[in-house]
Amino acid sequence: PMQMSLEEALAYIEEDELVEVTPAAIRLRKRLLDINDRRRANRAAAAE
Repeated sequence: PMQMSLEEALAYIEEDELVEVTPAAIRLRKRLLDINDRRRANRAAAAE
């Protein structure tokens, strides 16, 4: 895993990602964890 500071994590993420901050770790994760939910959201955004 990559070690990065909070500032680096915020600069690194894309629009569809979140930064989870706990006392023990800083994690990057997708806003929608399920791939099917991500596909559905992408299709809905493309239709708008």
